[in-house]
Amino acid sequence: MSNRIKKSDIIKALELSGGMIYRAAKTLGCAPNTIYERAKKDKAIQATIDNQRGITLDMAETALKFCVHDKQPWAVCFTLKTLGKDRGYTERTESNSNITITKLDKVVEAIERADECESK
Repeated sequence: MSNRIKKSDIIKALELSGGMIYRAAKTLGCAPNTIYERAKKDKAIQATIDNQRGITLDMAETALKFCVHDKQPWAVCFTLKTLGKDRGYTERTESNSNITITKLDKVVEAIERADECESK
């Protein structure tokens, strides 16, 4: 069945679904594996998947940026743990007896500094 679906139809379905394979497959009336197999063989189909997922990632990063700007602690923490690793914002787990404690180096301190700056 995979060769019966036109390349242009697969690309259009992927664009409409934002690169989501299962939704595109449902639109086309085929199995997701059909799209995965065609993407392995066709650079344009794979490029469409990659581009659509890149757009989604950009939107997610923009939403995260707004949450960080609003000083939402979860967003600050997440950003520091992921983007701030090379600045020393790391997460480590220490075990003490049967209790596992997770420490976020510098993260709590950074959130407190942000709150102090806001109150000034």
